Amino acid sequence: MNLDIPHMLVTAVVIGLVIWLVDHTARFAAMTKGRRTMIKMVGVFVVILIINLLWRPYGATG
Repeated sequence: MNLDIPHMLVTAVVIGLVIWLVDHTARFAAMTKGRRTMIKMVGVFVVILIINLLWRPYGATG
C-alpha cells in the first residue's frame, strides 16, 4: 500500500467543502439536523466515490 498524500489532501478538502456547503446553504437551513446529516453523508460518499474512480493511485499499473 502506497501513501498518496495528494489524494489524502483532496479528500480532506472535499469532505470539509461538502460539510461547509450543507451547513451554510439556505436551502438546507429549514431541515432537521438528522436530515442534514444524511445529506452530508450521501454527498461525501458520492464525491469520494467519483474521486476514487477517477484518481489512479501511484502503485497502479495498466
